[in-house]
Amino acid sequence: MTKRMVKLRVPLCLAMVEIVTGTVGQAVKAFGFAFEETNRAVLGAEEVFVYLASQAGPDDEVAIQIEYGGYYVRISFTYTNILLPVHVLNITAVNNPDDVSSLAEMGLFIAARVCDQVIIDKNSPEEAVVHLIIEKRYPDSSPHELPPLPDRLPDDSIISPGGHEEMKLAAMRVSLKYGANIPSFLRFPGKLVDMVEGQEIRILLATDGKGAVYGCILWKLMKHCIEAFGPYLFISHDTLGVDLVRSMLEMVSKTGAVCILIREPTPDVPLSWFEKLPPLTPPPDTDTGMPLQHALPLYRQLDEDTGSVVVVHPSLAPSVQRWYDLMYLSRQVIISIPAGEKPGPYTSFSVKMEKERHCASLSSITIGNDAALVLAAHQKLLWEQEIFDISYEMDLKDEMEIFLVPVLIDSGFSPEYILPWGGTGDLMVWQARERCQ
Repeated sequence: MTKRMVKLRVPLCLAMVEIVTGTVGQAVKAFGFAFEETNRAVLGAEEVFVYLASQAGPDDEVAIQIEYGGYYVRISFTYTNILLPVHVLNITAVNNPDDVSSLAEMGLFIAARVCDQVIIDKNSPEEAVVHLIIEKRYPDSSPHELPPLPDRLPDDSIISPGGHEEMKLAAMRVSLKYGANIPSFLRFPGKLVDMVEGQEIRILLATDGKGAVYGCILWKLMKHCIEAFGPYLFISHDTLGVDLVRSMLEMVSKTGAVCILIREPTPDVPLSWFEKLPPLTPPPDTDTGMPLQHALPLYRQLDEDTGSVVVVHPSLAPSVQRWYDLMYLSRQVIISIPAGEKPGPYTSFSVKMEKERHCASLSSITIGNDAALVLAAHQKLLWEQEIFDISYEMDLKDEMEIFLVPVLIDSGFSPEYILPWGGTGDLMVWQARERCQ
């Protein structure tokens, strides 16, 4: 896919708002997004720009980038020396229009609700970036009866990325056979095509070259790691899963990725080719503790892992060090003990929700003194929506995460395993084990 992007730099003053909204609207429309999606992009961009302008000095500027991503458009604002009230980004936030003190935050509150994601990156202590993500709306596959496949794989079958129609057919067959236990993007055949075209997802299909699809495997490239999905087979076959995994490994062997992870292995993964990640709790050398709520992910090293630094809370240090020793991974484990320093006033969480699977994954945007209250509010809201499978992904490179460890434990979470290079560095995955009565 050809990279399509629009950039502009304007003074942070209200007189520029029509230039900003006009440019955003024209760009998103030119990228092929529908009227409703374009309106959401324009409204979100307007509210963020107006807030930044209201807090800016007379000489401040903002750099704006509008980037086409296939199934989404990203609008990024890069600015300096402005603090955002990140608490309004929480899905639990409530804005009272009668409260004069909250009127200035109303625009960001609106932006967080019209956009599919709001991401904040800190480039430096002075410079930050707000990313607004607007996704296309796709019809789901609504699985129905598909033409039956032959009982055996044709001798002239091929494994290749396939074409658009074959990709869509694969998505429908995955939904039909595997039900809700699939990544959410596979429920939308058109979205899968756009993600492959945008190189967000790679795919290999087992086909007969005449339109029939017998299986598939998918993966996405991250900074240091590859996450794979599948293999998904639509016929019973002894070696097709192995063939798909082998073909994928051949394609990713020169990407420079350190490892490959399969978070939710299917029965057709060749287990001898991977390691099962050991649990953090119960400790690997005991039979005590509560059982894990999910199957453990699979891991395979692809290239030399030269090591990294992880920052952990003192209560987790023995389990974390034991875990890395078991995996023979070189990590400098720094035990961080707070020495009077305090987090900021506000906590904000990013939430990835999959209602069909009744699950949600949380990660931090910022961590503040109100973390316990904000986490409890998120749990309550998710429970009210019948989402009881709640996990938290902790970035072990972020020193501020240690302040959240006691909060997570008190809220019924426990650490389950570590995903090497699952984010900017390693991720520790926590799982909620209790729900409020």
